Amino acid sequence: MNVDKKREIQRKYKEQMRKKKVTYTVEAVVVTAIVVLIIFLNCVIKGF
Repeated sequence: MNVDKKREIQRKYKEQMRKKKVTYTVEAVVVTAIVVLIIFLNCVIKGF
């Protein structure tokens, strides 16, 4: 019984870590896109 509880807790923890990893990658992509967009717009505006 105790071993089953441990395995269940470990499985839930691993699932939560996977979900967090996905959200971190999405946030990283969004932040990178915003930074690139700001740099690009800055160069374009200076060109005018």
